[in-house]
Amino acid sequence: MNKSIKYVFSLIAGLILLSGTAIAGEGHKHFSGDPLKAMAQIVSGLKHFPSDSEKKQLNDIISHSDDASIKAIATALVNMRHSVKDDDKTQLTNIINNANAVSSHQILAKIIRDINHKPTSADKNKLAAIIGS
Repeated sequence: MNKSIKYVFSLIAGLILLSGTAIAGEGHKHFSGDPLKAMAQIVSGLKHFPSDSEKKQLNDIISHSDDASIKAIATALVNMRHSVKDDDKTQLTNIINNANAVSSHQILAKIIRDINHKPTSADKNKLAAIIGS
């Protein structure tokens, strides 16, 4: 009987450890790809505003990026409803006009700042270049 009690406790302890690992793993998922490419992909398929799953991805980018330009671009996309809000347009314009900004950040910021419901064909070509780089 003593061995079976130890076995049951060992089994329960193992299950608790496994379930705790699974639960902890869920809480620690975060974006691990290239945030610029991910945002370019979202914008290339955009119709009026990002989907709920895209917003989750964008919020994850905002939470985990150390780059102020990336955060500003992702924030503008999360807040977007058919076009970008005025406060976000100001942030995007600052990126566009910053001589020290990464050129692909400037390109994406300009596309998003000027977007009306969805990207133009010319914008989609620029986005494809960002996604492919």
